[in-house]
Amino acid sequence: MFRPGDRVLVAVSGGPDSLAMLSVLTALRKELKLTLRAAYVDHGLRPAAAKKEAALVKRLGKEWGVPVTVLRRPVRKGKKDSLESSARETRYEGLAALAGRIRAQAIATGHTADDQAETVLMRILRGSGITGLAGIPPVRALGKLRIVRPLIGCTREQVMEHLRAGGLHPLLDRSNLSPRFVRNRIRNDLLIRLENEFNPQVRKHLCQLAELMREDQDWMAREAGRRFRQVARLRAGKVRLNRTLLRKEPPGLRRAVLRLAAQRLQGSVQGFSLKHWEMLDGLLAGRGTGAADLPHRFRAEAREGTLVLSRLC
Repeated sequence: MFRPGDRVLVAVSGGPDSLAMLSVLTALRKELKLTLRAAYVDHGLRPAAAKKEAALVKRLGKEWGVPVTVLRRPVRKGKKDSLESSARETRYEGLAALAGRIRAQAIATGHTADDQAETVLMRILRGSGITGLAGIPPVRALGKLRIVRPLIGCTREQVMEHLRAGGLHPLLDRSNLSPRFVRNRIRNDLLIRLENEFNPQVRKHLCQLAELMREDQDWMAREAGRRFRQVARLRAGKVRLNRTLLRKEPPGLRRAVLRLAAQRLQGSVQGFSLKHWEMLDGLLAGRGTGAADLPHRFRAEAREGTLVLSRLC
């Protein structure tokens, strides 16, 4: 996750997970040769709570010798986006911009093994392929930055034990108890019922599933990259894929190549679901012509021997 000399931007909300993470990284910074800066992101959704949380983060930052920046980033909610996903996207945009200004190499977030289990279960319920079931990656690239999750192997119980041992008192976000959010219902109801009525090790098994899926995903990504270089041409803001060659590949590899093509074209595939990839694969593997409009003004056109992916102006 870290390399000697890294500047690390630590995302801290004032809650248990991120507070424990900042505490651990502060204790390890000399050993790991890291320069730390903490960031608190205020979305303007909870003014009174945000004021207390930012004050806690700034106070601890001063005590621990870690500079703190408070970012104010109002949520821009799209028509089809949930409040959760809009806030997450806005938060990462703000953190990435600050990381660029301070020339950081990594952004650290406080995701734990419990978050991993919740994410995998949520994606199972919604329907997902290998990428979704791989869950939260411990390390992922965001442009030239690395997004790292130092606590991804730690349970929430271990986090609370660390906080108690250190005499640290985090602030609890009351919105994490609200049943209006799907993740909260999974965390506070479904997972507990699964543990009590079916398997007390369900969280551990969901995390193991994510790890196994990441191994398969890594292999598939390497194969997709190799095949993409053979069948794709990038010109004038478009990706042209050789349908004749890709038809011969297994469906899973075809979809991986399509995912890579979309990422190369627009940088992200957020908002795409399994039905969108199946639609694209149908155009790719079919014999005739056709077209489809997809998320983020993305368009695919099946022509004779070619599938053209482009962004609508």
